[in-house]
Amino acid sequence: HDVSEAFTVGQGARIGGVQQKWFVARKERTTGDIWVCPGSDHQALYFESLVADHRTFQWISDAGTGSHDTWLARLRDPRGVQVFCRTRYRQGLAEATAWLQEVEGEEVLHLRFAEPMRAVAPGQTLALYVPARALESAAGVPLEHATGEAWVCLGGGNIVSAAGLRQDG
Repeated sequence: HDVSEAFTVGQGARIGGVQQKWFVARKERTTGDIWVCPGSDHQALYFESLVADHRTFQWISDAGTGSHDTWLARLRDPRGVQVFCRTRYRQGLAEATAWLQEVEGEEVLHLRFAEPMRAVAPGQTLALYVPARALESAAGVPLEHATGEAWVCLGGGNIVSAAGLRQDG
C-alpha cells in the first residue's frame, strides 16, 4: 500500500523535534518518497503550470461559448484562452491561460497560472471557470445570470502533473 497517500501537498508534514513547521512539497508515488520544505511560503510549494488529462475532462457548460467543438477549437489556439481556475475546495479563483496541445499522440490540457499557485499536485481536480459577462460579450448572447460577479463553470478534470517555479542561478 502507498504510504504517500496519507500525505497531502501543501499540508503540514508533522515532523517532530524541529522548531519550524515543515510542509509536504511533493510526493513521488512510484518510490513513496515525500519531499518536505520549511515554512508555509517556501518556493517549493508554488507552481507555475499544470497538465490535466483532457480525455477524462468533463465539460459541463457551453453557455455562451457556442458548441462544444467551438470551445475546443478555441483551446487549440496556441495562444490559449484566458480562464479562471480552482485546484482545491474553497480556494479562490485564480487567473490562468489554458490551451490544448498534442503530446505523444494524446491531446492534453495545459494551464499556466498568472500568479504562482500554492500546493498543486497530481490527482487533484482542476475546475475551469469564465466570467459570465465575458461569455456574454464574446458570444453576443446575453446570459440571464450575467450580473455582478457571476461565473460559469466550464468543467473539470484530473491534474496529471504540475511544474514548480524555476530556480534562478
